[in-house]
Amino acid sequence: MAVRRTCRISADSVVFLQCDIQELTAPKLLNMQPVLFVAKTMAHCAHLMHIPLVVSEMFPEKQGPTVEEVRAAWQTPPALLLRKHQFTMCCPELFEVLRGKKSVVLYGTETHVCIQHTCLELLERGFEVHVLVDGITSMLPIARSVAIARMRDAGAAVETYEGVLTEIGRDMKNPTTQLVGNYVMKNYPKVPLMPSL
Repeated sequence: MAVRRTCRISADSVVFLQCDIQELTAPKLLNMQPVLFVAKTMAHCAHLMHIPLVVSEMFPEKQGPTVEEVRAAWQTPPALLLRKHQFTMCCPELFEVLRGKKSVVLYGTETHVCIQHTCLELLERGFEVHVLVDGITSMLPIARSVAIARMRDAGAAVETYEGVLTEIGRDMKNPTTQLVGNYVMKNYPKVPLMPSL
């Protein structure tokens, strides 16, 4: 088991990583509505909080682009749009965006493939990885739950999008934190976000 570290996130030390939320694969995955909600929320809040957003698309010529409703939530273009064929988001272009940062917040699909590969590689390279458990999914529940356990055992922090955003925002007197809170309350889904681990 990995040594536990205190992983505190701040807006100036973090990058949001959205992994492979794509048009042609999304309908095949479990509980995609919560994942789409989390992705849209994180994109909107990245803009409000001035946090870089990196988006990957796996084999887009076969699996399509990022889901349109998620693309529509990008207030500004992502800091990096990574079109890839490997199972990890880790590449030289990503590490350019990560230069000077210590933490990533990771969400998307599939939990046991590209999320897990990206998480483990970033942990090996010394980054603190915060995996949004309400923003990840797979085709099969067991694949998702086993991957979450492996990433946690490796040292990743398993969190929720609200936990991360309130940690970054810190104080409700902060005008940006108020904007984030207002957005979440206005857009909160009417269905449960995700089953238990």
